[in-house]
Amino acid sequence: MRIIIGLVGVLFFQLNLFTQRTITVKTALELLNALGSDRIVIVEAGTYNITEAAFTPNDQMEWYETYDGSEAILKGVRNLTIIGKGNPKILAKPRYAWVLGFRDVNQLTLKGLTFGHTEAGYCQGGVLLFDRCNNIHIESCNLYGSGTVGISMNDVNNFTCTGSHIYECTYGLLGIYNAQNILFYKTKFSKTGSFDLIEIISSKTVSFDKCTFSDNYNSSYAPYFFRIDSNWLTEINNEEIVESRMISIKNCTFQNNYVEKFSNQPDKLIFHKNNFRNNNFTTP
Repeated sequence: MRIIIGLVGVLFFQLNLFTQRTITVKTALELLNALGSDRIVIVEAGTYNITEAAFTPNDQMEWYETYDGSEAILKGVRNLTIIGKGNPKILAKPRYAWVLGFRDVNQLTLKGLTFGHTEAGYCQGGVLLFDRCNNIHIESCNLYGSGTVGISMNDVNNFTCTGSHIYECTYGLLGIYNAQNILFYKTKFSKTGSFDLIEIISSKTVSFDKCTFSDNYNSSYAPYFFRIDSNWLTEINNEEIVESRMISIKNCTFQNNYVEKFSNQPDKLIFHKNNFRNNNFTTP
């Protein structure tokens, strides 16, 4: 299954190149103006603080006010590829804003980019947000410095993240909600805490293959590496949860993690040929 999902992501990337026009950008304003359907956006090397270009007149970009600034949500686009040259940095200044969000987006590729905050916050403001999206492919990207998690996805179908690195987030690594066909392949997760690190709720066919998890941490207050089908909101609101299934962790390495417990529901996880070294939790 994970091979099929990976091939689907690569196939979308290759097919998209034949149907998209190409735009090269060198400033944050040019970047935000270029985002739309049926195009390849080439981002030249450099630093792009999108907060400095807030409220640029792009009809498919919406801006939402947060505690300390505005966040950008790209809505309703299809067949968009954003490729970095020389690993450009796309940053947001507000600590409580998502660096970039995508809503109702279909066929999106992000490749060779670094996304982060100029300064990490707490409680709000992750790195990348995906809401009601399909066919998302992230390749060779770095995500860091969030006030919550590196990636949050809700109602997402067909998502691949390969050869990337998620690190130095202040709450956790991932939030996966109401999603299916999700693959993280050869991706690093490191130096993140201090709550439950990966939440998976009402999702199916979620795979981690050949990934590395190192130097992550939390405490007894939110002690789990993988928290399945519950979090503090679902417990407070007594929400009805669709049981997650087919969550696999294969060929992965866990090392130097100061994490209290591996999972609240380890029976829902499928393990195969993983390597555990010098962790605080009991090896599952």
